[in-house]
Parts: sequence; C-alpha cells; structure tokens
Amino acid sequence: MAAGTPVVASNATAMPEINGDAALYFEPTDTTRAAELLVRVLHDPQLAEELRRKGKKQALQFDWKCHFEQLCDYYRAVAVS
Repeated sequence: MAAGTPVVASNATAMPEINGDAALYFEPTDTTRAAELLVRVLHDPQLAEELRRKGKKQALQFDWKCHFEQLCDYYRAVAVS
C-alpha cells in the first residue's frame, strides 16, 4: 500500500483492520473470488487508482516514527503513575 500498489487481501486475521477500505477482500479459501478481484483491479484503472490513493493514506497510519512516539508517550505515562 505504501508503495502505491492496489491491494487484494483475504478477510482473515488482521487484514481488514490493517487495510481498512483501501483493499478488496475475499474469503481465504475462495481462490475463485481472489482471482476475480485481481482481474478486476487489473482491468479497471479507476478502481486501481482509487485503491492506490486509499492505500497510501491508510499506510500513513502505520508509520514507524509515529508508532515509536506513541510508544514512548505510553511508557512515560506509565512511569509517572
């Protein structure tokens, strides 16, 4: 996502939580649906561009610097308690 690649992912585990509305989803055992979604993205430039745009925005939520700063804030708050 951060690189601007449209994402097609299974809806299992944390994928929907991580990808949000920036991906198309399929059941992990439904290989036919996975293939359909991949072909759809390849043949629909508007959809691919929408997923790229949403993906880049979604990926910003997982910036390591931001994560580190939030973690430091948490430890500071715990240390004061």
